[in-house]
Amino acid sequence: MSGPITVNLSTWHTYFTTYASNVTINGGNANYTIIDHGDNATITVGNGDQYIYAGGTGNVITIGSSPGGCGWYTDGDSDIYTGGNSFVFALGDGDVDVVGWGGNNFVSLMNGDQSVYLTGDNNFVSTLNGSDWVYATGANNTILLGTTTGNANNYNFVQTGGGAFVQTLAGQNDVYAAGNNNTIATGNGEQYIVARGTGNTIFIGDTPTASAYHCGYGWYRPESYIRTGAQATVVAGNGDVDVISTSGGDFIQVGDGNNEIYLLGCSTAGNDTVLLGNGNNLVFLAGAGNSVALGAGVNTIVAGTGCTDAFQVSATGGHTEIWNFKAGDELDLSQILAGETTGNTLADLAPYVSLSMHTEIVHCGWGYTTQIDTTILVHGLLGDATIELENYNAGSLEDFIAGNGACATSAFDSSHLAAFALSR
Repeated sequence: MSGPITVNLSTWHTYFTTYASNVTINGGNANYTIIDHGDNATITVGNGDQYIYAGGTGNVITIGSSPGGCGWYTDGDSDIYTGGNSFVFALGDGDVDVVGWGGNNFVSLMNGDQSVYLTGDNNFVSTLNGSDWVYATGANNTILLGTTTGNANNYNFVQTGGGAFVQTLAGQNDVYAAGNNNTIATGNGEQYIVARGTGNTIFIGDTPTASAYHCGYGWYRPESYIRTGAQATVVAGNGDVDVISTSGGDFIQVGDGNNEIYLLGCSTAGNDTVLLGNGNNLVFLAGAGNSVALGAGVNTIVAGTGCTDAFQVSATGGHTEIWNFKAGDELDLSQILAGETTGNTLADLAPYVSLSMHTEIVHCGWGYTTQIDTTILVHGLLGDATIELENYNAGSLEDFIAGNGACATSAFDSSHLAAFALSR
């Protein structure tokens, strides 16, 4: 049979199966089991625990609310199975499980704990508030979960292919995106995001800043984690955030909090831009041509292996410790000295910049050695900054301004840091 056929089910006639295509099936508020092996089915039922299998393509399936709860007659969830190029709508709240194959499926669900499994490319999934699980293996999927007013304790899990757009709002979110050029945006909450390909864009809201609390045998403090590849854009709100990225054309911006940023890479590394908030920041750079805007808190920076990294001191000061700084790198004082001076000669800077050296005993291999560190104090209009150059003897302020030595690339070694010089 090829239809068109219309079947109206009563609330006591709850089981129906057909092999016809182009069939329209209508039902009321009841627990239905509907099986259609044809294509282009239109199935509309009301509230209840629904089981719908539409094995063909081009289906439109609409249900009402799912009851929730459990019992010998119902698990409280509605279950929907459909082929590609299909539409699935839940017009009421409740838990719904959707399985779709073939790609180009459109799934729109309401409040509840939803589970969606889709194969193929170009799928669309939308839910409201709840703890949702979405597994979409193909590429170019759009996944929209939750609302900004949802429960912050909700947990969402998403796994998708490349070229995806994923938006998960309130709650804790785990997002795994394969391939390249994914866009991932979350609201406030604790986030765990892994998108290892290149060209990803990742935005997260604020990570909870509550003090560490006791959990089992230890202590737990909320923290977000982001792992991505080169040419990424990562923007994070306030709170503690760890970012690990393959270096090479990355843009990383973090808010106030205890942040750790690791930009890794080899021959193609470098040319990364990092904007730090106020707090305790730890940054590892690779390659050359990196730019870091320092926060007004406490910053620890390991410069790249090249010679053209730039570090901009915050207008409101802060404390920064820089390792592996070399001739050709740059310390940018334009922000902190704005309103004080625009020059870079000794006469211009001497009233605002002071320099001193001290000797430090450090562990080296099986023994100890001494190194000479340089401390730079900058007095700005809005605050003071302290910059410590580890294992570098700057000499006089005049030498410091002019820079000394040639640019010589070197790898970072925990037992010995190459000498470096500062130029402006």
